[in-house]
Amino acid sequence: MPNFRAFSVWRWLAICCGGLVVVAAVFYAVAYLLVGGGVAPNTSVAGVAIGGLSPADAQAKLARALAPAAQAPVAVVVGDQRLTLDPVDAGLRFDARATVASAPRRSANPVELARALFGHRAVAPAVSVDTTKLAAAVDALDASVRDGGHDGAITFDGVTPVAVAPVKGEGIAKEKAMAALAAGYLSSSGPIELPTAAVDPSISDAEVQRVLDTVAKPAVAAPITLDIGATSVEISPEVIAKNLTFKASGSSLVPIVDGAGVATSLGDALSALDAAGKDASFDVSSGTPVVVPATPGKTADIDGLGPAIAAVLSQPSPRRVVAPTIAVPPTLTTQAAESLGIKEKVSTFTTYHPCCAPRVTNIHKMADIVNGHIVMPGETFSLNAFVGERDTKRGFVPAPMILGGLYVDSVGGGVSQFTTTLYNAVFFAGLKDVEHHTHSYYISRYPAGREATISFPEPNFIFQNDTPTAILIQTSYTGTSLTVTFWGTKYYDVTSSSSARYAFTTAGTVYNTRSDCESAAGGPGFQIDVTQTLSKDGVVVKKNVLHTRYDPEPVIICGPAPSPSP
Repeated sequence: MPNFRAFSVWRWLAICCGGLVVVAAVFYAVAYLLVGGGVAPNTSVAGVAIGGLSPADAQAKLARALAPAAQAPVAVVVGDQRLTLDPVDAGLRFDARATVASAPRRSANPVELARALFGHRAVAPAVSVDTTKLAAAVDALDASVRDGGHDGAITFDGVTPVAVAPVKGEGIAKEKAMAALAAGYLSSSGPIELPTAAVDPSISDAEVQRVLDTVAKPAVAAPITLDIGATSVEISPEVIAKNLTFKASGSSLVPIVDGAGVATSLGDALSALDAAGKDASFDVSSGTPVVVPATPGKTADIDGLGPAIAAVLSQPSPRRVVAPTIAVPPTLTTQAAESLGIKEKVSTFTTYHPCCAPRVTNIHKMADIVNGHIVMPGETFSLNAFVGERDTKRGFVPAPMILGGLYVDSVGGGVSQFTTTLYNAVFFAGLKDVEHHTHSYYISRYPAGREATISFPEPNFIFQNDTPTAILIQTSYTGTSLTVTFWGTKYYDVTSSSSARYAFTTAGTVYNTRSDCESAAGGPGFQIDVTQTLSKDGVVVKKNVLHTRYDPEPVIICGPAPSPSP
């Protein structure tokens, strides 16, 4: 007969177990969803909660929250000394990405899910370490430690060498200190204690005595003769002692002579070695530019002077040293000049003037200053900035210029002749006219509507070399003419055409009582239009129209106005 009671028990147990499985499955599913795909709930870093955040949001939050602490000075303790360390200089950096990567995430393990839901995870900040910077920072700390001991050394009391005995000290244990700093940065609540160790000096008593006897004493026993070209000077024991130090290199003391200090003590004696070099230039006498090679200059090698003197310190007297020299490279090398594209005549223009007036001196002086200058591709050339203010120190003289409608004497007057000639060279080269100003009155020796005036500091003349190759400015003159020629690579054929003069005006008579008065016959004012046409291979590329209006020039009479008739 079946045992119905036993059967009921087993059935009840099966139902209970099945229920538990269902409950567990539901709990697992809910827990899995609650934990989510980001950082596990209840996770923090240095007190900053990042649980439930996506990795990107967690990184951004940590970077903001821990930035002040990450950049704050790190307190350290070495023995009984308290010091600080700049974490940025020491190569210590909070790594938000690595920190978030080490934080717990959702796991299929039920135990881990439970811990993620009900536990709390404190994640240590991850630290990025630049070991080279950290090693240098520890070395700097070690150098500031009191009672750190020191190597044996040699100093000078006047010209007497003095031995300094080595002293054993206590220093930072470098490798262990670096590990302590990397571990304690952002994790330690107080100063980080850096381990120390006994430090034996590198330079022994025996090494100090050896260098004292073989180098230091002989060094100041007598002067050293320094040959400077064809002349010579003596370096006294006092100068030697003042500029001689000894540097530890491993277990040896090495003599170091401050060449710059020795040079200073000699005044300008070393300037006898200076020889000026020469930039590459261009010879255009044949009608085709030819590069004239550059030559390097020469000057005293101050950096090499110290080692040259140190090499003879242990030698007996008399001792001689040849002052070393180094080459000074030219600003424009031969190779650079050859690559500038200066190969043909681009434009040229000549203006004429009467002979022998003071203004001619100024025209020639400005031409000499500008001659040979190279305007690089893309460079803007300002005539006033390049030449500077005209003054008598550089050979400029008083000459008439237009000021306030009158001709008055001014140092450097008359150089508008050069400006006009340069302007026309720019015009026919097709270069960019950045700034130019015409005269207020028309001057008959210049082409109407195609001329330029200048004074200092204004008005100015500025143009830009807007071509991909350089422009060489060549100036030449006679007693009655001035020519400006541009050499480079010709990109355009430029022509000029002018309208008839129109809109004429007249002015009256002006009486000028100034002592530097220049009389003038006067002339009408008018307007004119000049058209600049740029062509390439016979095709017009561009046209520019320049409109100019000239004021009427009054008749200028030097002297007082006549009295009115009674």
